[in-house]
Amino acid sequence: MSENDNNKSDLNSLINSIKTIDFKDITHEIASLKDLPELGPKEYFKEHKIITAFLALILCCVILGICAIGYAKGFGSASGDAAGSGDASGDYVYEEFEVDAYEEINTLMTSYYTAYADGDMDTLTRLASPLSDFEQSYIQVMSEYVESYNDITVYTKSGLDEDSYIVSVSMMMKFVDVETEAPGIETFYIQKNEDGEWYINNLYSWFNYSSGTLEADEAIVNRISAYESETNVVELFSQIETSYNVALENDEALATMVQVTVPEAISKWAAEYTQEDTQTAGEETASDEEASSEEEETEQADADETESDDESETTTAQYIDEGTEIYLQESLVVRKSMSSEADRVGTAFPGETLKVIQSYEEGWTKVKWGDETGYVRTDLLLEQ
Repeated sequence: MSENDNNKSDLNSLINSIKTIDFKDITHEIASLKDLPELGPKEYFKEHKIITAFLALILCCVILGICAIGYAKGFGSASGDAAGSGDASGDYVYEEFEVDAYEEINTLMTSYYTAYADGDMDTLTRLASPLSDFEQSYIQVMSEYVESYNDITVYTKSGLDEDSYIVSVSMMMKFVDVETEAPGIETFYIQKNEDGEWYINNLYSWFNYSSGTLEADEAIVNRISAYESETNVVELFSQIETSYNVALENDEALATMVQVTVPEAISKWAAEYTQEDTQTAGEETASDEEASSEEEETEQADADETESDDESETTTAQYIDEGTEIYLQESLVVRKSMSSEADRVGTAFPGETLKVIQSYEEGWTKVKWGDETGYVRTDLLLEQ
């Protein structure tokens, strides 16, 4: 078997692997976990290695010109499988592409890909919404390997209304230290925002839709489905796929980059991302528990202080010698003046030390607490 035949065989195996994965079932299961405190969506990635493989496969979808959104919904592939099948097309009317027809859309897409290659999140979040932390992290990884997106061509067809377009963008991906550029294509849903400016509705971009964690408008999904079934769309994607195959056959460095280097980087990123998220979740839980404990201790200190207020009028004045250091066994509220209604300086917790400055016949003692000074009920200090 020739090298050319081997490459085509590998490509077909990859495509078939993508087709057999039911992304929506997987990601719906992930999304269903969002209300479970012990296991969140990102932790699920760590437990189910298929997600890591899924991320690497998605990368190949973009490079190969395979529309990931089609596979996620089972709408049909770039090669025309199941094209026009089912009721997805609805009342969609066939139309020809408009190529680079709208200056504002062209500028939007060029700016988007420039920012994507640079890992410029400020610009990307302005041009595409929503842009999750998960996707932003992914983009940062990709920006380390993709130097630029060149020769951008914008193909447009009508969206659901006059303020929307379905847009496919073909480009040449220039990888770092690789001479040959890789052809690619990606589909977007473009709309106007409240200010009348065009933006990318990122719900329908390949990353978000393939991950399936964000709810999409079924009418828009159906419109995109019908678009992908159109003969000229299928032909366009097929042309990109053919160009991609030729590029890989002619440049071993490019083949290594897109088939080995980048997928391995994505797998490593996915593992690190989930590990970092698990660690962060643990720290947040510990912080919440500590804050809850401190709040309970503060409430108890307030209760103790309130109880002592009722006894203070019949209690003989008590004094503590100046300079006495009191090691706290229980939490005490330190106030700005000698009144239980006075503002707090703060709450001193068990293990901290208060140094007596002066006791007063009103039943309060002025104390030094770290760098602060304030007042604490004398009887409560004597109970420590």
